[in-house]
Amino acid sequence: MNIIERIDNEVYVDNYKIKESVYSYINKLAVSYFKNIKSINKASKKIIGNKKMNPMYINKDILLVPLCDINSASALCINYYSIKGILIHENETIIVFDDNTTKRIVISSYRMHNAIKKCELIDEYIGMID
Repeated sequence: MNIIERIDNEVYVDNYKIKESVYSYINKLAVSYFKNIKSINKASKKIIGNKKMNPMYINKDILLVPLCDINSASALCINYYSIKGILIHENETIIVFDDNTTKRIVISSYRMHNAIKKCELIDEYIGMID
């Protein structure tokens, strides 16, 4: 899985339309690994010290990066573990995934760097306890 996003009030996972909210989908994904979104967010806050927009570690293959609030009309989460490369140019970012698909996002370079830095902190922490 590369992307979870809401476009025109429809939710898509890797371009496949689903019939639930972004929050609900992520929570179901978490529950399948005996977690829930609230406990994941609580743990991320402890590790990073930030109150919102923290990465959500689901399992060894899924670390979701919320680039927009998951309850917003333009919700967008990227799977950090499926990123092959990132091209940042001013207020536009192109993310290349392992399967060579791409996603173009209008986001400031500061915000993108900050999101990736948070993922690196979570990934480092997970590596220390494995």
